[in-house]
Amino acid sequence: MHVGGRIGRLDRTRLPTPTPPSPPPQEWEDLNDTEEENLEELVPDLSDEEQSEEPDAQPKVPPAILEEQAAA
Repeated sequence: MHVGGRIGRLDRTRLPTPTPPSPPPQEWEDLNDTEEENLEELVPDLSDEEQSEEPDAQPKVPPAILEEQAAA
């Protein structure tokens, strides 16, 4: 006898019908625009700092991947 079958069916019937998402208000779109501009200004600064600190830094690869590449 399946114990959870009845509960599962009841949960499925209780789910609300999916409603299409409403478009965000105009204020949100303005905030997103300014946020993207701020991010574009910050990204080059971060990459410059990383390059200046470690000029010849290798990307860190887990040992398992290195072993797979050596075996291939």
